[in-house]
Amino acid sequence: MIASFFVQAGAAFDWLLRSSVQASVLILLVMLLRLMLRRRMRPGWAYVVWLLVLARMLLPWTPESALSLYNWAPSSQEEVLQGIGPGVLADVAGNTALDWPVEWMPPAPTEWDTQTARAAEDVVASQTRASRHVTIREALASVWMAGVVALSVLAIAGSVSFWLEVRHASPVTDASVRSLLDDCAAKMGLSRSPTLVQTRNVRSPSLFGLFRPRLLLPEGMVETFDHERLRHIFLHELAHLKRRDIPVGLVASMLQIVHWFNPLVWLAFHRMRTDREMACDTLALSRLGQMPPRQYAETILCLLERYSATTPAPVMVGIVTGKSQLARRMAMIVRFKKGSRGWTLFGVALLVLAGCVALTDARAGSRQDEKVKLDPGSRIDESGRIVDKIDYPFVDDPRVIGQWETVDFVRNINDFNPKVRRWKGEFLKGMVFLEQGDMLGNGTWTKGLVLNQNSRTASKYHITDIDGATYMFFEWKCGDYIVRHRKPSYYVFKKLPRGSRKFEQSSDPFSRNEAPNATSQAGAVGIARKAAKTGKISFMLTEPEELVALLGEPEERQTKIDGDWNVLVLKYPEVMAVFHKAKGSSAPFALQALRAEEKNVDIGWGRTVVLRNEEDLGKFSNPFIGLAGASLVKLDLRPEGEMLSRLMFDSRTAWPPADKLPKGFDPARLLEDGKNPGLGVRKLHAQGIDGRGVRIAIIDQPLLKGHQEYRGRLGHYEAIDCEGLQPQMHGAPVASIAVGKRCGVAPQASLTYFAVPPWSKEWQDNAPYSALLNRILDENRKAEPGERVRVVSISQGQFPQWPHYDLWTRAVKRAEAEGVLVVLCGRETMPYFLLRRIEGRDPDDPRSYCLTKHGTGNAQLLVLTENRTTASHVGPDVYTYWRESGMSWAAPYLGGLAALAFQVDPDIAPGRIIELWKQTAARTPVGPIVNPIGFIEMVKKSKAGA
Repeated sequence: MIASFFVQAGAAFDWLLRSSVQASVLILLVMLLRLMLRRRMRPGWAYVVWLLVLARMLLPWTPESALSLYNWAPSSQEEVLQGIGPGVLADVAGNTALDWPVEWMPPAPTEWDTQTARAAEDVVASQTRASRHVTIREALASVWMAGVVALSVLAIAGSVSFWLEVRHASPVTDASVRSLLDDCAAKMGLSRSPTLVQTRNVRSPSLFGLFRPRLLLPEGMVETFDHERLRHIFLHELAHLKRRDIPVGLVASMLQIVHWFNPLVWLAFHRMRTDREMACDTLALSRLGQMPPRQYAETILCLLERYSATTPAPVMVGIVTGKSQLARRMAMIVRFKKGSRGWTLFGVALLVLAGCVALTDARAGSRQDEKVKLDPGSRIDESGRIVDKIDYPFVDDPRVIGQWETVDFVRNINDFNPKVRRWKGEFLKGMVFLEQGDMLGNGTWTKGLVLNQNSRTASKYHITDIDGATYMFFEWKCGDYIVRHRKPSYYVFKKLPRGSRKFEQSSDPFSRNEAPNATSQAGAVGIARKAAKTGKISFMLTEPEELVALLGEPEERQTKIDGDWNVLVLKYPEVMAVFHKAKGSSAPFALQALRAEEKNVDIGWGRTVVLRNEEDLGKFSNPFIGLAGASLVKLDLRPEGEMLSRLMFDSRTAWPPADKLPKGFDPARLLEDGKNPGLGVRKLHAQGIDGRGVRIAIIDQPLLKGHQEYRGRLGHYEAIDCEGLQPQMHGAPVASIAVGKRCGVAPQASLTYFAVPPWSKEWQDNAPYSALLNRILDENRKAEPGERVRVVSISQGQFPQWPHYDLWTRAVKRAEAEGVLVVLCGRETMPYFLLRRIEGRDPDDPRSYCLTKHGTGNAQLLVLTENRTTASHVGPDVYTYWRESGMSWAAPYLGGLAALAFQVDPDIAPGRIIELWKQTAARTPVGPIVNPIGFIEMVKKSKAGA
C-alpha cells in the first residue's frame, strides 16, 4: 500500500510539473504584456488577463492551435496525450474476398525494428539504474504532497477559526448606516445587501464568506468615519461582491497551495490581487456619480494611516492591500475616467488574442522532430493521408496469442517504467490476439504487425520480458499518424496469465458477476425447448441476458471471431447457444442457433422475424443479413432513415404503411431499380448483345437451382464435396449478376455451376481449384464451340496465400492460352474495386455512382456492387437489395461483360478484354468506372481491324 502511494504521488507530480511549467510560461507572458502596455491597459482588463492563468492551470485539456505559445516550448513526453482521440482500431469489414492477394516477400528488418528492440532491451537494462532516480522523484513528490496537506490544513483551520469568531458578532443597527449600505448596493446593481458587522477580529474593512458573505468593519469605524467615507468603503467592498471576487480568490488560493513550490505562481497571484483591488476601485468610482475621484483617494489614504492590510485568506477580500502598490493605485484613481467603447473593444480584442495564445496547446505535428519516417511500402495518397502496406500473409507468432492489458501509454519506448504509470486516460483497455491472425473485435495480425483494413495501417508490435513479466510495445497509429504524419506513440500492454477471461467477459455487454437463481441448470434442456416453442426466445431477437435469466449462468463462455462476425457461445449441460453480432457493430449479441442434446432447436430460422420495437433494428446490422425476411409492420420508422440506409432487405421484408416510413424511402422501387445492371448494359441488351451463345462457369457455394432469375440458363450443376447441403447465401447473387434475366449483365448466356465448400480447409488450397479449372479446359476440348466455357468467375482472392500456388498459375496461363478468361477477386485479373449506386439517380450515368466505404486502393477499374438487387437463396422468387458487398459481387459482373465481348468477337483474346476494360473506362472524379458501351464498341472496332 505504501509503495502504491508513492507511485500514485509520483504520477500526480509528473502531471503537476507539466502544468506548473506551462503556467510559468503564461505568467511571464502576462507580466511582459503588462509591462509593455502599462497605463494603456485598464485595471478591469488587467485583472481579467490574470484569470487566463487560473483557467490554464485548471483545464485538463485544451485544443490545439497554430497560435499557441506552446508551439515554441520544448517538446515533452506528455504532449502525446494531446493527439489521442476516438481513433480506435476499426474492424475489418466485408467478406473474405476483400483481402487482395499480392506478391509478397518477407520484409527486411527496418530501422524501426532495430531501434524498437534496442529500446526495449534498454528498458530492461535500465531498471536497476533507474531505481535510484525513481526513489528521488517519488521522495520529491511526497515532499510536495506534504506541503499541500500542511498548507491546506493551515488555510482551512484559519478560515474555520475566523468564522467561529465572527459568526456571533452583532450586526450594525444604526439605521442611517444600513440605509447608506442599501443605497450603495442598489447603485452596484445588487438585489440585497450583505450583513454589516463591526468586530475587533479584522484590521481593515473586509468582505468574508463564500455563500452568505458579511461586510466586516473594525470596531469604532461606524462612529469615527463620516457617511461619505463609509460610502467609498461600502462601494469598494460591494464591488468585490458584484465581481464575485471571493469564489475566484478561493480558486486562486487552492491553486497556490497546489503549486506552493513555484515562486512565479505566488508572484502572479500577488499581482492579481493588487489588480483586483484596482479593478474594484474603478467600479466603485464609476458609481460615485459627479463626486471627484480625489475624495475616494483620500479615503484610501486614511484607511492606510489607521488600519493595516487584510491578511490574504481563501474567502476574504478587503480594501487595504498594503503600501507597496499605493503609488500605482493613487495614480489610477486620480486619472480615473469612465470607460469608453474604444477601451472596451480593445479589452475584448486583447482577451480573445490572449485566450488563443494561452488556452491552446501546441499543434500536433508542428515540430519537425515529430514527423514520421514512412516505413517501406507506406505512401501518402492524394488526400495527404498515410496509407500503409497491409497485404501481408499470415505468419504465426505463438508469443502474441492471448490477452494483453494496457499498463501505460508513452511517447517513446525508453520512457516506459514498469513501476510508474504515467498516463491513466487510455482509450484502449486491452487487446486479445487469437489464433490464425484473428483478434477479438479488432483487425487482424501477422507476426510483428496488426493490420487494419479500414484505416489502411500496419501497426508494429514488439514483445519483451521485464522483471519476469511480458510486455508489448504497440504503435498507436491514430489520426495524428494518418493525417498529421506524426511519429506514433506506444500503448504498453502487459500479458495476462493464460486462461484469464477478463476481456472475453468484458466484450460481452451482458456478462454478470452473479448468476441468477431463477432456475437450476439441470432442467436447462426442457426450459430451452419450451422457451423456443413458445417464442420466449427466438432467432435474432433474444439477447444473452435473456437466456441467462432463463437458464442461469453458463458453465462456459467463449468469444471468438468468425469471418464478419463476433461470436459468443454460452454452454450449459446438454445446451449450447450461439449469438452473433457484426464486427464493428455497437449492437448487442443476438441469438443465431440453439442446440439441446446435440440437436438443433427450432428458434425461427427461415421464418418471418417480427420486430417488437425500434431498438430491435440494431440487432439486424450485419450487411449480409440485415432486414431480410423481417416484419417491421409494428414500427414507426420515420426517425430511422439513417439506419435504413445501411440495412439490406429483401422482397419478403414486411414494411409499415408509407406514412410510417422516412420521407422518400420506397423499398419496392429500390428493389426494382436495383435490378438494373446500369452503365448502359440494358442498352446493349436492346441491341441483341446479351451474351447468347456464350457459356460462363461459376465456382461458388451451393446454389438454389430453381430461382426464376437463372431458371433455363443453368445448363450444368455439380456439387463437389458439399453434396446434400442446403443452398447458401452466396450462390444466388453471383449467378444472377452474371446471367440473371432481370439482374444479369449477360442474361442470355448459359451457366455451368460448380458448388464447392470454400469454408472448408481442403478448399483453402490452390490444388482443388487448379484441378477443377483444368477439368473445365479438358471438357472444352471435347465440346462443340457453342458449348465451350469462355469465362470462369470465382469470387475468391486468396490464391497467392494458399498452398500450391504454382499449380494455380499454370492452370490460369493454360486457360488464357485456350481462350478462356478467369475472373477473380484478386489482382490476377486486374486491380479493380467497388462502386455504390446513388439511389434515385440515372443508373446509366457514371456520375450517379460513388465509392464504397472500402476505398479504391490503386484501382484501374471501378465496378458496381452496392445498392443493387440480386436473386436470393431463400426462395425461387425472392430478391435481395444489397446495401454493402465485397469483391464477390464484382467478379460475376466483369464475367458477364466478358461474355458480351465473346459474343461480339469469339476470337478475342482474354488479355485483350482486360486491356479494353482499362482503356475504355469512364474517367470520373471518383476514378475510372467500367464503361460497357464504350467497351463493346472498342471490341467491335478491334474485330473489324483484325
